[in-house]
Amino acid sequence: MSNNPEQYEQFVQLEDMSVPVRFNSFPLPNRAHEAEQYASAEMDEELVKLAFGGLKAIDSQNRQEKVNTFKEIIILEDERDMAEHIADTDPLTLIPNRRGFRKAMATALDNAQANNDDRWSLFFLDLDGFKGVNDTFGHEIGDEFLKAVAYALRLRKEDIIGRFGGDEFLVFAKTKNDKENKRRNKDISEEDAKIGLKNKIRQDVEAGAKIAEEKTGTFGANVSASIGEVPYTGTETVDDLIKAADKLMAEEKKIRGRRSK
Repeated sequence: MSNNPEQYEQFVQLEDMSVPVRFNSFPLPNRAHEAEQYASAEMDEELVKLAFGGLKAIDSQNRQEKVNTFKEIIILEDERDMAEHIADTDPLTLIPNRRGFRKAMATALDNAQANNDDRWSLFFLDLDGFKGVNDTFGHEIGDEFLKAVAYALRLRKEDIIGRFGGDEFLVFAKTKNDKENKRRNKDISEEDAKIGLKNKIRQDVEAGAKIAEEKTGTFGANVSASIGEVPYTGTETVDDLIKAADKLMAEEKKIRGRRSK
């Protein structure tokens, strides 16, 4: 991602736009794809067009009532989807929370197993130096650091990121080249993909912290991350990978702590 303060400002100012748009007003021309889905499910194609604004005139009370019922069904489905999204999203950073991450990772593992794809690793991050930010500048400033780090962790579209809790984050990412040996990321070398990606994640955390320093006028925090990495070999569960990565992260945190003294 681009560690650009202006892009970060745009992101944090549009928090209310980072959840699915509500669709409880009609007509709904922007939902043409759903209209096709409903029509293909053997619903009355003309009623679908009426509900989605494709036709303007409704020539009978009976047809109007059918259209209104159809609209109510769509609204209920939207409300269910919104409730699910809220339950899966961390309200501060707007990335998946622990629940949302586990669900997304489980789906990714199912797909990986089905395609015999073991080109993934789980990274468990714990921020170094973050407690000092909270203690020195307060929790409001600490929240800005957490948001900036979450923004910085948006590496690639296919990667899954989440906030595990507190100052802990998770990244489930592809760590090997594809079958055609194409580069996945211009910042990660082909020769050192796994170690390079771990270093890239740490660099992005530090870059996110720098953005937060500039935004809040607080400097010298030296926020970084201890990271535990566990490769997926094709048999592990979500719990297996999280527990193993958490253990490795704790071991690295001890080593990094000794080095900083």
